[in-house]
Amino acid sequence: MLFLLLRLLSVVQLASASNKEFSFGRLLESNQYLIISQLNCHTTFESRVEDGCPRAVFIPSKDYLSRVNCNFPVRVHLVRDPENKRPPRALYIGQDNHKKTIAFVEDIKEFTIYDYSYQLLYLVNGRQRENYRCTVLWLSNLFPDANDNPVLDKRHFADFPMHDNNRARFGWTEDPYNHVVYYATANGGVTTVYVLPMNRLLSAFQEGAHGEVFYFFDNTNRILMSMTSRVIFTHESEKDHTTVYIRSFANVSETATGVACRFLKDAENVDSLAQFSFVIVRDWDYCRLRDGPSANPSSCAREREQWLLKEGIVTSPVDWWLGVLLMSVIILVTVLISLVFQPLFYKAVSNFSCNKFDI
Repeated sequence: MLFLLLRLLSVVQLASASNKEFSFGRLLESNQYLIISQLNCHTTFESRVEDGCPRAVFIPSKDYLSRVNCNFPVRVHLVRDPENKRPPRALYIGQDNHKKTIAFVEDIKEFTIYDYSYQLLYLVNGRQRENYRCTVLWLSNLFPDANDNPVLDKRHFADFPMHDNNRARFGWTEDPYNHVVYYATANGGVTTVYVLPMNRLLSAFQEGAHGEVFYFFDNTNRILMSMTSRVIFTHESEKDHTTVYIRSFANVSETATGVACRFLKDAENVDSLAQFSFVIVRDWDYCRLRDGPSANPSSCAREREQWLLKEGIVTSPVDWWLGVLLMSVIILVTVLISLVFQPLFYKAVSNFSCNKFDI
């Protein structure tokens, strides 16, 4: 299993005309993002996906993958600086033992979770076997200075058996921006997604603690691919094509808003979809990658705010105050009308008589 820690470089692709009906930025509610997708050893960096499908979900040709000579899954994790001083880095984990690897540990078949706050990497293996275990490693030297040894350091932190409740759970992924973990279960034709605070992860692994139901979908033909940064990727196979659906968790209780990417069905491609690993770098982290040493947090926040206003996702303070002023005027006029007409109403009532009579 390799640990490959790399500095991230922003690669801008697919810049096209803005579409206010839909854009990937509107899905994320930000124009500052970098999508990193990993399929085996094939990595895609992409930003500014305006009104089309991100290349991140396109599967490279069989010939290309054969030339890369990498047929094992590689997972990517976003390593954020806990002190929030340095740009993020990417941690790649896969089965390899070549000279370019930074560290090597035993093979991991199931999934990995990285908690950047405590620099803990959870390696889980053996869900289908009796020996279902989790190994926790503490990682250091993640952000070495220019004169430091660039080799990633890892230390054994814990090792324990997984609670049996976790055998029915899959799709574990961390959200480094919201400090939560997602996982899913499948039952009766429905896949249910749960959310769990990152600080409850050990309780889930060791004691079987449950997360909260967050989202669900019919899994008759649809399969979960990945979840990251409040975005869910699923794919659905039909007769002659496969469709990848991407939608935001921000509006799970509302009408679905997202993108559907359709391509011709290929048996090998469909199998590869389950091996995709996604990371989305966004907002201030993205600005630090894009602008380097000249990155400014105030300018970055202002750029995003102006974009949100332009797209109509939020309203300006001026519009808000105009709304408050208009409402105040309406209330004031209503009060004045009631004060003017109230005496006339009571006068009319005082002149009204009601006499009892028999029918």
